[in-house]
Amino acid sequence: MIWFNRAPVWVLLTLVTLTGGCSLFEGESFTNLTDANLFTSKPIDFSVLSQDTSELAGSWEWLQSTYYYTITGRPFVQKPEDVDHMKRLVFTPDDSVKVYRGEELWRKRCRQDYLDNSQWGTIQGFLVISRAHMDGPESIYFRAD
Repeated sequence: MIWFNRAPVWVLLTLVTLTGGCSLFEGESFTNLTDANLFTSKPIDFSVLSQDTSELAGSWEWLQSTYYYTITGRPFVQKPEDVDHMKRLVFTPDDSVKVYRGEELWRKRCRQDYLDNSQWGTIQGFLVISRAHMDGPESIYFRAD
């Protein structure tokens, strides 16, 4: 019975402990994107990312995707080593996006269509694309060229 009376204190202490980390996450200051805290299961704060489309040109390798809407209610992180292929995005000068799975071209779309209905941004050689608001993943890529 005593535990229940102190439960709010434990919840508060746990929340305070878990709120430290990298700036990409909502409500935190920016430090270093290569910090291991980047790869947690907290949603990324897109207000700190650049949406300059000129920064998209080139090749981006998939680093990881986080799915927030899962059966268990806990975020699920998927990385290239968890699947049998690598994913690469190539933003071309003609404003198209080529999506490769392994070495095979999987799909080609115009940049606007590819980024439509998503949040996206770049920072320090990373590209983040989120479709979490539509039950999709939040994916992180690194510049490959």
